[in-house]
Amino acid sequence: MAIDGNENAPLQVYTPFYSKFQEWILRQQEFEATYSTAAPLTKAQRKLLVELEQTLMFESEPGPEPKMGDTNWVGKLLEYRAAHQNSRSDDVQFTEECVPGPSMTERWRYQVRIEESPAPFPNDVQPSFARKKDAKQYAAKCAVEWLRANNYMPADGVKFPRAQMHPPLRQASAPSSPTVTAVAKAAAKKQKLSLSPMVSSSRPLTSATAVNGNTANNAVKTESPTSSVSSMPPLPASMASHAPASPGEEISPFSADERSAAYEVAELCKRLGAQPPQYQVTQDPQHQGFWSGYAEFSQEPFGPLAQLPPCSVEGVLGKRTAKEKIAELLVPHLIAAWDARQARMRNFMRREPVTANANATVGGVEL
Repeated sequence: MAIDGNENAPLQVYTPFYSKFQEWILRQQEFEATYSTAAPLTKAQRKLLVELEQTLMFESEPGPEPKMGDTNWVGKLLEYRAAHQNSRSDDVQFTEECVPGPSMTERWRYQVRIEESPAPFPNDVQPSFARKKDAKQYAAKCAVEWLRANNYMPADGVKFPRAQMHPPLRQASAPSSPTVTAVAKAAAKKQKLSLSPMVSSSRPLTSATAVNGNTANNAVKTESPTSSVSSMPPLPASMASHAPASPGEEISPFSADERSAAYEVAELCKRLGAQPPQYQVTQDPQHQGFWSGYAEFSQEPFGPLAQLPPCSVEGVLGKRTAKEKIAELLVPHLIAAWDARQARMRNFMRREPVTANANATVGGVEL
């Protein structure tokens, strides 16, 4: 027997109804297999399915509750979110549900949503628990296990260690000389503290050998240009990786996944004196999990940002991925604006000083 909410609907369900219901279920399953996301449901469909599920569970005894050990899975998930500062504080969203148990007792289910996945956890079999706390821990456990399986989270912590900047040096058959060791250490230190590729020298390099005759120090000092605009703060190394490569340009010591495009956009806007944009993203109502959006500046852009082209995306799987795609479109234009500003500054610093009065005198003495 099934009731669809209509008082005039017949109470008896006939065989053709089950056939149509089965066809609808197959279409939903085909959608989820094709797009790897939950099939769309109307509000009425979702309500009826919940009622049907609760009725079926009430007819049978609940199975044994999953074992979760001594790990605080909720704390582990929140610790993971806190370790990724580019995420919002409300990215971890828990929802609870009360379902009937045997003898009309209350049992509980929890689901949790995170930006890394368009579907909630757990997203298949949802066991019920006698205690809310256990249900919440199970939902967090499913999310943590998924994050680990998809390389978002290491098995022994919440954040992967920073990738090595250089491959290990090969062992030489003979011990290296002190000079070679000093040069290698100096080069590694120089690369780690790399400056913006657009800050160039306006004066010739000075030789350190003439000062102290030290070959190792000479190798370091002759590669460190002095600049009339060296007091300007350099771009982060991750931003330099987006700029065009040039001979002698230093390689960023950070791997590509350590700085998000949204972080680079915020840093570039700060250096350009503009507020970072807001990422306006909306989910496709017909296809859950797919997002579209654009970057919107809270204040009217001016100066170098006045001619920014529209940076928008459509039909991107995942909310965070959509924001990153928008930021990736913005980064090249913001770097171009920063480069133009640096070029104007270098040209200004190269200008000859203008003397207001070449024949000025002080106390009758010509200067």
